[in-house]
Amino acid sequence: MLKTLRRQKYDPIIGKVWSQDRLANEANLSVKIIGDIERGRRVNLDRNTLTDLANALNLNTLERFYFHRIATGAHLQSPPALNDSTSGFLAQKTGLIAKIQLPAYIHDNMLNIIAANSIWLNYYSLTTSSWDNKILPDNLIRMLVDPHTSIYQQHGAKWLSIARKIVYRFRAYSMADMTTDDYNQTLSQLMAFDGFRTLWIESLHKSQQHWKESPMYDYDYLGQGTIRLISVNEHLVSEHGDFYLTTITPGNRLAVRVFDKLSRNSPADVYRTKLFAE
Repeated sequence: MLKTLRRQKYDPIIGKVWSQDRLANEANLSVKIIGDIERGRRVNLDRNTLTDLANALNLNTLERFYFHRIATGAHLQSPPALNDSTSGFLAQKTGLIAKIQLPAYIHDNMLNIIAANSIWLNYYSLTTSSWDNKILPDNLIRMLVDPHTSIYQQHGAKWLSIARKIVYRFRAYSMADMTTDDYNQTLSQLMAFDGFRTLWIESLHKSQQHWKESPMYDYDYLGQGTIRLISVNEHLVSEHGDFYLTTITPGNRLAVRVFDKLSRNSPADVYRTKLFAE
């Protein structure tokens, strides 16, 4: 895979594709490491190496997702067995987020959490001890606009720019549900929060080009420095409706260190809602 990606990079000045030397220089790695990876001699790559390579190759968000997925072998692992009432389609995706070793979750059009892996929960200090039978009843926007939640508090000064992206995502994704009772009930509940109400009114007066979502998030992480997260959203269409699988990939060294620690301390488990099993 790496050899193919390298050869897709073209240097117009010298009129040649990137050499191993060029990739090694751009990724700040040795030529030997690049050669070993391309020949399959290095299989278990750490996140620092993966992130350096992804940055050097200038991979887009979707490419980064599959790059991490293939490099960690998650695409080869079988999903865990779930109850018989669970859709096979969603079971496969849930198996993926349990194994991916990156923060990941699945939500519906109105950003209700359908399933989330333990790394995502632990990243936002969301304890699972209070959930019976792995039930995760919450809405991503409510978690972000409620000042009492850990997600709101963690984003600090960058809360507004991050909340704006999520609110605009809700506006875009939920358009097909605007005539439903569920939509009206969700919107009514969210309007109780000043932060959401302000951003919602703002979104009504912006053209579509202004609320196109950016996949990159930068903010101060618990006083440790600026963390960069890159969000990858995959649209899932199933017999149960539309869902979205969001995977968070690291964009800098701090994110790599945080994700490594979370991976070591988080079981390969997934928490799902009642809606998931219907």
